[in-house]
Amino acid sequence: MSAKNIFQARHAVAKFTVVMVLIAIIAVAVIGTVLTIRYYANTNTNTMELFQPTANFGNGTWQFEENNLHVYNYTWSGTVAAFNETVNGTVIVPPTLCDGLLLVDISNGTAMTGGVVAINMQNGKTVWTTTVPNMMMSQPLTYDGLVIIGLGSNVYRNDTTESVRGAGTNYVAALNFSTGETVWTFPTLGEDMPTPVIYNGLVVFANGNGVVYALNASTGQEVSNTSLGAGAFVSMSSPALVGDSMYFGQNDPYTFDCVNLTSGQISWTIPIPATGGLDDCSPVVWNGIVITGFTATLTNGLFEPVLIGMNATNGQLLWQVDENAGPQPSGGEWFTPVTVWNGIVYSDSPENGTLYAVNASSGAQLWTFPTGSATCNANIFDGYLWIVNSKGTLFVLDPATGALMNSTNVGVSVIDGNLVFVGQNVIIWGMNGQVICIPASDF
Repeated sequence: MSAKNIFQARHAVAKFTVVMVLIAIIAVAVIGTVLTIRYYANTNTNTMELFQPTANFGNGTWQFEENNLHVYNYTWSGTVAAFNETVNGTVIVPPTLCDGLLLVDISNGTAMTGGVVAINMQNGKTVWTTTVPNMMMSQPLTYDGLVIIGLGSNVYRNDTTESVRGAGTNYVAALNFSTGETVWTFPTLGEDMPTPVIYNGLVVFANGNGVVYALNASTGQEVSNTSLGAGAFVSMSSPALVGDSMYFGQNDPYTFDCVNLTSGQISWTIPIPATGGLDDCSPVVWNGIVITGFTATLTNGLFEPVLIGMNATNGQLLWQVDENAGPQPSGGEWFTPVTVWNGIVYSDSPENGTLYAVNASSGAQLWTFPTGSATCNANIFDGYLWIVNSKGTLFVLDPATGALMNSTNVGVSVIDGNLVFVGQNVIIWGMNGQVICIPASDF
């Protein structure tokens, strides 16, 4: 209520009372303004930066690449700084934008350490850095003032009687969004490389010791766990979440699974004739069809990428596309995430260096484009398809026809994720630790 309204409503109140009310209103306004300013501490350097969060400047994400289509764009019309930062490690998964902070996971495969770097998108400066005791291959998720992360590596443990993937320290944790300080940790036997999902206040993830865990997102307390079978594990297959169904691929044995997050039970599981890749590929879901990929070994020693579409309700195979075979991938990824947009699935792979465009409903091949070996999945921005190959070449294509619109070398090899768009800017990140933000119009 304004001072004018107060005065009109209280004709009998003395002038002193009115003045006191005005003072109280001003005090509340000042306190409210102060409370909107958050201080972010760099935990490595003990420096402080005054940062003004911007409402709706990136709303974070609750699953890998923000949604079950993997079209990963943030709408924003405010100021974004152009910057080129080099972080202390390899960036393996896409960063997350929330309240004007770009949250970047980093890994050091030699030291077997990792961390999270928070970058102010309005000036490109590092706000805080948190170091953790293993590699980071899960995309940061955001929930109610927390940053959810997962630790782990693809090295098998040698201190257990069963086959468990993930040597060293493994856990899912929550960091304070404002400071990067650890709020809670949930230790696990196996690696926690796949990006979790956040569902109804729960952090849900499948991991290297073959268990689907559900944790209270605020406290880290275990709510439920479901075994995928002895010896099973999930590598980089970050699940797709649609409604209360979570879809992902696993290894040993190779199966594709759907878990109902309301009941915590496995809705269906389908055996897949894979020799690799199924537990690496992050699936998408389009119009009741879940789409993923895997690698099959041929009799001549070549490796064939295979793209499949399944009924999301029961796992029934609807279509299959056998892509061109090639040599065994030299890196750790045997199948990249897939992307779906406007009824078209886009799939590239390290084996054959060819981007495939496939009708999501029928599996009919629409076009191909020679990208060269790629571990990045496509993104769609401003009506164009953007993808970077393993040598750092950026291709901009017509998503309907595959026609080349532009190409240039950006000097960064993107792995296991796609480029991120913020307003009219593109964020390029990758293996050499560079995080670049530049206007998309530069390309």
